[in-house]
Amino acid sequence: MYDTMNGSYTMNGSFPIQELSNLKNLKTLDVSYNQFNSSLSATGLCGLKSLVELDLRGNQLSGPLPECIGNLTNLQFLDLSFNQLSGNIQSIVSELTSLKYLLLSGNEFEGSFSFSALANHSKLEAFILSPGSSRLELETENPTWFPAFQLKYIQLSNCNLNVRTRAIPSFLRYQHDIRFIDLSHNKLVGTFPTWILQNNSNLGVINLGNNSFTGTFQLPNIKGDIINSMAGIDLSCNELSGSIPQEIGDLHEIRSLNLSHNHITGSIPVSFSNLRSLESLDLGNNNLSGEIPSELVALTFLVTFNVSYNNLSGGVPNGAQFETFDENNYRGNPGLCGEPIHKSCISDEAPQTPPPSADVEEEDEGFIDMLNIVSLLDLSRKSFSGSISHWVYNLSFGREGEGPLYGPFSDKLVEWGIRYGDSSETLFYNTASFVVEVDEESEFVTKYRADAYKNKALNYMSGLDLSDNT
Repeated sequence: MYDTMNGSYTMNGSFPIQELSNLKNLKTLDVSYNQFNSSLSATGLCGLKSLVELDLRGNQLSGPLPECIGNLTNLQFLDLSFNQLSGNIQSIVSELTSLKYLLLSGNEFEGSFSFSALANHSKLEAFILSPGSSRLELETENPTWFPAFQLKYIQLSNCNLNVRTRAIPSFLRYQHDIRFIDLSHNKLVGTFPTWILQNNSNLGVINLGNNSFTGTFQLPNIKGDIINSMAGIDLSCNELSGSIPQEIGDLHEIRSLNLSHNHITGSIPVSFSNLRSLESLDLGNNNLSGEIPSELVALTFLVTFNVSYNNLSGGVPNGAQFETFDENNYRGNPGLCGEPIHKSCISDEAPQTPPPSADVEEEDEGFIDMLNIVSLLDLSRKSFSGSISHWVYNLSFGREGEGPLYGPFSDKLVEWGIRYGDSSETLFYNTASFVVEVDEESEFVTKYRADAYKNKALNYMSGLDLSDNT
């Protein structure tokens, strides 16, 4: 069947395991991202004793896993993600001691899964589990056990982790090569685990959001490859306090930093201006004070910026990416001023403007030429007075034959990722993606009715807003 969304052909119907059952020497079976919608046949699949890779990701397979899959002891890569598989998988997984990569997210597994079942999996490098069901509980502390593996990638997001103690998994203290860790949405308690960063110098992403960690966010003595490998930190929605460590400015390759919804105090470090690859910075809903450093305009890749609901004061930075942010990024800070929040930073009456020079007139001509491509112009709430300037008559508002064929507005998501593994060393080759949505919105009033339009729809609109002036 041809998939018009992805521009490719997909297979559907029952999983054709009987047709494959005679391939006794088959080592790799990859039928990912199809539309198989049956249960797995025990007799056929379990006969493929030579399988090293089994990838069933992104189908509609349902029902419990056949117990005999535990006999496929040569398996090193098992991806069952994003199906509708159910039942308890602990006894099956415990037998697959050759596994390097185990990916189980987005299914309907149930019951209890104890991490002690993986104690003898000495080759295990990746364990990814973010269930599609709330009927699965993951236990790491009972019974007592010690890991024989060194994980590189671990995702245990929203999986009812240690529901009796809410403790962070203690086996992580024995891990020293983690590149990606996600323990978000588990209601974990305790002080912020600085030791995760201290013990793993190759760490690229840490996501501990939506837990109840307390204490201060501290960075250990930054050394080794972590300076160049750290790409994302999400500690949002915890109970962290104290100030933001200045050392964050040394993480030159970081792209996303989210410290929102905590109790962080102090000022925004000027050292943030060193983070030249930063795309998303969220510091909202804290107790930050002082001014927003003007040096942040150097962050030319910044797409998302949020400092709302703090105690910040002073002027909002101007220039570069900060021209794209609006009052929603700053709301809840009564002491802030500047154009985006429609509050002047000048307390006294502004001085008289001198007559324009010849240079200014030349700039005006260039400005008027630029108006040929304008489709939206908002001059509301600017306290303008007097007559309307002559350049308004140069506005084309996207008339046919003028301006770009397609407007500047898009629904496109800004996406970045971290590549796992190397095909020359491992069987596993994947990317963990972090997505930031870019929203542009404008309100149009026609026939006394106000409606908001977003993104691509704005390419079909044109307008001039001079409301709320004098």
